[in-house]
Amino acid sequence: MLKKKKSTKSSPIEPEYKLLDQKIGYIMVPPFSSLNKEVGNAFAEKIQGMIKKLDSENTLKGWIVDLRSNTGGNMYPMITGLGPLTGEGALGYFTKDGKSKSAWKYKDGSMYSVSVSKPYTLHDQNPKIAVLIGPMTASSGEATTISFIGKKNVKTFGQPSAGLTSANQGYKLSDGRTLYLAVSYEMDRTGKEYKEGIQPDIMIIPSEDKNADVVLQKATEWIME
Repeated sequence: MLKKKKSTKSSPIEPEYKLLDQKIGYIMVPPFSSLNKEVGNAFAEKIQGMIKKLDSENTLKGWIVDLRSNTGGNMYPMITGLGPLTGEGALGYFTKDGKSKSAWKYKDGSMYSVSVSKPYTLHDQNPKIAVLIGPMTASSGEATTISFIGKKNVKTFGQPSAGLTSANQGYKLSDGRTLYLAVSYEMDRTGKEYKEGIQPDIMIIPSEDKNADVVLQKATEWIME
């Protein structure tokens, strides 16, 4: 059974991209709540377009995927957009008991009902990828993070995620409203289970200096090693 992550928030925040130190592609993926297929496709297309521009116009040493403000929503457009970075195949699983599991997969620019018209392929198939997470990384933001874990040359940086690593299913009520219940939890591509959120590979205490992004700095240093 396919599930969509439910968020009570809708956000007009757009994804962002930039080139760091002339060598690192930076992609920020915000929460995305729409369940509309066309809107989801457009969101995924936008992210893949950003990845293509950075990769085709520069010689990159690695990538930073910033999910620190991603509070969740619909996971499929987020992950489809990041498909050139996650790679193809089973990226993670939903499971109810740790034994039977249902994979979420990205292939040929498509994932579930979301697709991009011209899926992009990176020049370097195994770049270093730093995924930035924190306490606001929740629900589908966590599923997006999990989609990278277990992939070669990937490390997570920051603070523990929110701990909403479950998949929700909607049930129609007699009064017309919909009740969403958590029916399963998540596993990464290696089979590791996440019942209480994600602990980053590199734990970083935020700086008291609001202008200093220590997490971004440490991720950059790792890629440039």
